[in-house]
Amino acid sequence: MKYYGLKSQAKIERTKMGLLGRRRTKHSASLKKVFTDNYRKLAPADFMKRWFPALGPRDKKIVVVITAHDDDLLSFAGVLGKLAAEDKVEIHHLILTDGSMGCGEDYMKMCASPARLKQLSKNMMVAGGPDKGLLVRGPKKIWDEYAGLLRKAGQKMAHVRRGEARDAEKILGFKYTYFLDFQDTSLGQYYFGLTDYQSPGATAVAIRLVRDINPDLMILQDRNQVVDFNPDHYAAGWIGYTVYWHLHCPVLGVNSIEKPFKALVARGFEGIQRPEFRLCDYLIELSDKYLDRKVSSLRAYKSQIELVDNLFKIEETAKFRMEGFFEVDLPPTRID
Repeated sequence: MKYYGLKSQAKIERTKMGLLGRRRTKHSASLKKVFTDNYRKLAPADFMKRWFPALGPRDKKIVVVITAHDDDLLSFAGVLGKLAAEDKVEIHHLILTDGSMGCGEDYMKMCASPARLKQLSKNMMVAGGPDKGLLVRGPKKIWDEYAGLLRKAGQKMAHVRRGEARDAEKILGFKYTYFLDFQDTSLGQYYFGLTDYQSPGATAVAIRLVRDINPDLMILQDRNQVVDFNPDHYAAGWIGYTVYWHLHCPVLGVNSIEKPFKALVARGFEGIQRPEFRLCDYLIELSDKYLDRKVSSLRAYKSQIELVDNLFKIEETAKFRMEGFFEVDLPPTRID
C-alpha cells in the first residue's frame, strides 16, 4: 500500500461558492505527471496521524461510512478493508436506501408471467385522438398493477441485497451495517427533518446514529454531480456533509458533540483520472492483496453481477487500484 499527500504549494483557487476551495493543476496527459507535480509520498504512520489526529497508534479507532446504496463502496472499499484488517479500525456503514430499484427483468418475472408483462407494457400507453402518433397514459388500473409488481420485485431485491451487503462487508471486515431503508432512487425527498408527521427523514436519523456511534472519522460519498450523476449518490453526499456540520456547529436545535472528528469525501477512479476537478488531498495506491479483496467484495453482489462484469469490461482493473479522498471543511459556526 502506497500513500500520497497533496503538496502544500498546490494552488488554491476560490470558487463562487466561497467556502469550497478548488485545487487545480496544469492539464496533463498522464496521471503520472499529475502525481509528480502535486503529490508526495507519505509514511504509513504519518498518514494515520492525518486521518486520526487526536489518537495514538494503540487507541481504538472508529470510522462511520455513509452511502446511498450497499454497493457504493466501489470507490474506497480497498482502503476500508486495509483499515479494518491491519489497523484494527472499527467500521460502521450507514446505508441510506433499501436498494429496491436495483431489480432487473428477472425479478419482475418472479412476480408476473412474461406474457402479462408484455400486455401491461402494451396497455400502459394508448392512442389519445385521431392522430395515431399521439399516445397518452393508459387506464389507472394498468398503472396501479405495474406499480404493484415493481413494489413486489423491489421487496425481493431489497431482501437479497441485504444478504449480499453483509457477505461483501464480511470480506472487508466491517463491524456493523445499518440499513435505513429509505426509498431507492428517491433519497432526495427524504433529505431533512420529517417526511411526514410520523417518519423522521434520512438526515435526522443519521445525525442520531452518528452521535451515538461517536466516530473518530467519517467517510462520505462525493456530492459532485459532474463526477457522479446518480441523484441518490449526490443526496447521500449532502446528507453526510449535513450530519457532519450539525454535529460540530449547533444549529436547528442539534447540540454539537463533545469530541470533534474529521470527515473525508471519497473519490474513485472516475474523478482521480481527470485533473480538471479538485485534486484529492490524499491518494492511496492499493496493494495486490487489497485490490483483490476489493474486487471480491464487489462480486459478492451476485444480483448485480452483470453490472459489475460490464464495469470491469469498460474500465481496466488497474484503475480500481487508486483511491482518493479530500478533507471536508466546516462552514463558520455563525454568519453575521
